[in-house]
Amino acid sequence: MRRVVVAVSLVVLSFASDAAWAQEVDASAAQALQASAGERQSDAKTPRWAKEPWEKIRFGIKAGGSWAVLAGQLPIPAVGTFCFEGDFGFAAGVSFEVPLSRKVSIQPEVLIVRKHAEIDLKDSSYRGSEKLSVNYLEIPLLLKWYPGLRRGAIFNFQGGLAMGLRMDALRSSRHEDGTIEDVEGKTLVKATDWGLVVGAGVEFHEFIWALTIDLRYNHGLSDIDNSGSDLDAKWRAVYVVAGVTW
Repeated sequence: MRRVVVAVSLVVLSFASDAAWAQEVDASAAQALQASAGERQSDAKTPRWAKEPWEKIRFGIKAGGSWAVLAGQLPIPAVGTFCFEGDFGFAAGVSFEVPLSRKVSIQPEVLIVRKHAEIDLKDSSYRGSEKLSVNYLEIPLLLKWYPGLRRGAIFNFQGGLAMGLRMDALRSSRHEDGTIEDVEGKTLVKATDWGLVVGAGVEFHEFIWALTIDLRYNHGLSDIDNSGSDLDAKWRAVYVVAGVTW
């Protein structure tokens, strides 16, 4: 009789243990489901600006300065040597960054860029200069790489191709007597210019928007001369631009 009682007790304890374990499993599953639902609700309520930089498409505006020079030289017996010197201009526009992964993104931009080049004409009998100013609608397509964690102040490297569409151009001639003559220069410059772009940048993610600073070099691939001469002139330009993205 005692053995029967012991056996019955063991069976009852076993069922009680299984029931308690099942209750614990059900409670854990319920907590997990509740936590998952809370995370989904939290994600749904998270505003776009609160997401990490690599989780969203970012828009930006930027502006800065440029220094450009025409790389080319043409000996002209009548006036000596055609020499090109650099001058300062500006660059401003908008950007659109699309993340491809945590460290890589693609960024098309639309910029208005002004480039200047000074040309000195001199020989034994004449001394003067000409300045060429060209405004471009420049469209770079850049691939950006972020080598470190994208938090706080972060660096990136960028490179790509830029297409420049000539908007207008002006040629200013300064003669040896000091007089200045301005003429339309669009016929002297080809309508399209292509260049390779390389550079680096830094971003500061301390607010709901990020402050960006970029340093770039644009190596012109196209001969911009449209005057019909033997001159081979290509732009070499450096940009320093700052902006904000959100």
